[in-house]
Amino acid sequence: MKISIEWLSDYIEVSDDIAKVAHTLTMAGLEVEGIDYRDLSFENVIVARISAIDAHPNADKLRICSVNAQDEQYSVVCGDLKVNIGDIVPLALPGAKLSGHKIKKSKLRGVESDGMLCSEKELGLTEESSGVMILPDDSLLGASLADVLTSSSSQIKIADSCTVKKAQGSGGYSDSIFEVGLTPNRPDCLSVFGTARELAALTGKKADFPEIILKESPRTSEADIAVEIKDPSLCGHYSARVIKGVKVERSPLWIRKRLEAAGVRAINNVVDVTNYVMLELGHPLHAFDLGRIEGGKIVVRKAGEMETLKTLDGVERKFTGEELLICDNRKPLAIAGIMGGDHSAVTTETSDIVLECAYFTPETVRITSRKLGLHTESSHRFERGVDPLGVERAINRAAQLLASLAGGEISSGTVEVIPASYQKREILFRSHRCNDILGINIDENEATGYLKDLGMELVKSGHGYEVSPPSYRVDIEREIDLIEEIARLKGYSSIPVEKLSGSMPSVHAHEMALDLMQVKRFMANAGYDEVVNYSFTSPDELDRLAVPSQDILRNTIKILNPISEELSTMRSTVIPGLLNAAAINIKKQNKELMLFETGKVFLSGNSHYSEGLRLCALMTGEKAPLLWKKGTDIFNLKGSLENLLDLLNLRDYTFTNCSDISYLHPGKGAKVFSGDIELAVIGELHPSVVENYDLGQKLFIFDLDLGAVNKVRGEGKSFKDIPVYPFVERDVALLVDKNVDLSKIMESFRQKERKLLESVEIFDQFEGESIGEAKKSIAFRLRYRCFERTLTDEEVNKLHDSIVKGVVEESGATVR
Repeated sequence: MKISIEWLSDYIEVSDDIAKVAHTLTMAGLEVEGIDYRDLSFENVIVARISAIDAHPNADKLRICSVNAQDEQYSVVCGDLKVNIGDIVPLALPGAKLSGHKIKKSKLRGVESDGMLCSEKELGLTEESSGVMILPDDSLLGASLADVLTSSSSQIKIADSCTVKKAQGSGGYSDSIFEVGLTPNRPDCLSVFGTARELAALTGKKADFPEIILKESPRTSEADIAVEIKDPSLCGHYSARVIKGVKVERSPLWIRKRLEAAGVRAINNVVDVTNYVMLELGHPLHAFDLGRIEGGKIVVRKAGEMETLKTLDGVERKFTGEELLICDNRKPLAIAGIMGGDHSAVTTETSDIVLECAYFTPETVRITSRKLGLHTESSHRFERGVDPLGVERAINRAAQLLASLAGGEISSGTVEVIPASYQKREILFRSHRCNDILGINIDENEATGYLKDLGMELVKSGHGYEVSPPSYRVDIEREIDLIEEIARLKGYSSIPVEKLSGSMPSVHAHEMALDLMQVKRFMANAGYDEVVNYSFTSPDELDRLAVPSQDILRNTIKILNPISEELSTMRSTVIPGLLNAAAINIKKQNKELMLFETGKVFLSGNSHYSEGLRLCALMTGEKAPLLWKKGTDIFNLKGSLENLLDLLNLRDYTFTNCSDISYLHPGKGAKVFSGDIELAVIGELHPSVVENYDLGQKLFIFDLDLGAVNKVRGEGKSFKDIPVYPFVERDVALLVDKNVDLSKIMESFRQKERKLLESVEIFDQFEGESIGEAKKSIAFRLRYRCFERTLTDEEVNKLHDSIVKGVVEESGATVR
């Protein structure tokens, strides 16, 4: 939110040290994210009256204006054809600097000009202007423009409540705009006066709001308008006030300047007043054209199904029946708390208006705003919670300003409907509990003093106080909230830093959680790039992944209030997010990919929900130079998985071929087991899934259950001495069927004389016509070693023949 210091100064004395004010607010939780210093110089800009206007002899779109400032007479060429004789205007004389340009005496189309008649935009007062600025009739001719803008007799002031701060030095004025970042729990500070109120509590000064004095006509508002609330649970207070005979026109400079400083565009004096009071008090209002309200009645009700309303932004809105609307007897007029309708809007033809001010429940405005994708300054405040008791002050303040700016007569009284009265909250506060929480000793009088400075009422009760927060502090609900307020005003820097004390409970190594950062570092060091996706996903992703209807992955958890349909369920697998990331990269011609993601997956059971931690990795593209014509294959990915399992102290596992994984290529997938516990699946992605994700190339993937790994992995690495005696190696080639499970043959080798057999590795594979189409030759290298002596060739040969014979008998293989 943008806060003008000039505006803020209407309600509280603000220090000239703007940076200090910003620091005070920031340290109390109202972070000032930036300061826009605005210093305007009006040196050599004076007030003058147009005494005569003549046509320019050489240009149809220019005129020659004779202007006088006390005893001085000037001739100025002007391009604004709407100025009239008698208008009082700002005159920039030679030497003045406007927007970085120095004004000089010059000729325009052959006619000499003594200066320039200035618009508000040229003076830097507003971002938009429609012509030369017209000054108040009582402005002193020849005076500096800066003096006129800050004069108490000028129309820039209304009821002594709106002032302009004069700049240091002469010939200008200044303002500073704070960009304040507010957390959602502080809607009470979404206004200029709310910020003044907060600053008063922080500095010990007093924040005063100007007295609201209304001159009402004998005719009552009830004579022209009635109000009915159909659903009291969504609207707790609705107030309407009628003002008749208004003149809708452009707002004066002071209000336009303040609106623009707050980032709000000026429209006309009626609309500008409603926006001004919203920014001033934090309570949104709306003005209707009374003549467009059929039946003279406002009805607050839910929308009908397929009912529509063209809103002020020109968009035709369609409703589902859940939205809260402001209507007349026949049609919608506005979306409650969000935006008005085009049909009932105030225009230059409007003479009678109805001011609306209400309290809508935050939930209904929030839901409607998100459903329609329509976020406004009004909805921003209602969503967070406005002051339930602020309706009367806001509507009366708006009526006061409208009577000053637009004329008209204020009908007496308001038409109010209050279905439920406001219930004051009472919270028990104990000073000893405050000290326990904050870790410092704050005197009870000091603590209660802070609460009183924040506008809270305190009544002594037993060993504590019953505290009633003001109605605008909708965020104060519990004792801990009161303690937080005391900490803010005391200053967080006053809370000492204490080291933690106490002993840590002992944890056995096998009970310790898996080090996820260690896993991520390993994958990154292995050349993989990490992907991070939402835990929310679309239910359609499981269809793209070809997951069967009865698969456990279909037991997803649906989100009650999803952001969108694409993010409406909790993911049951990490794979779709990874494939989507791969698809985006491949589409952008980044086809050599090594990606991984770690994250939780969520499943729904019969009576409970479960979470699991997974690591999913994929590899695709040409790993070797194109000349070699050798791309990535499953063994590259398998090597990464094996190295990771080794890092996690897991060595007793097996790869088992399988064809029941729907998203893997038939015959090119495997499961990894440790005993009976499934740890992972690995394989080539099914061609249909490749097509569903528009990948266009082979892709290999593994999905590792880190929770299962953590249950079965070893307690730590073991170490043994470096061998003193040499090893002896023997090779053997076995002729086996093509579809044989090599893991079983490897296991058969390891079961034979494990004491001297140190390792078994596959180092070659051969297929060809010479050995038959249904056969393949696998070459194994066996390493033997004794840690107590050197082995002889004779005993190695004898042991090797025995092991090979046993493997051949068990597997049915043939020695080549």
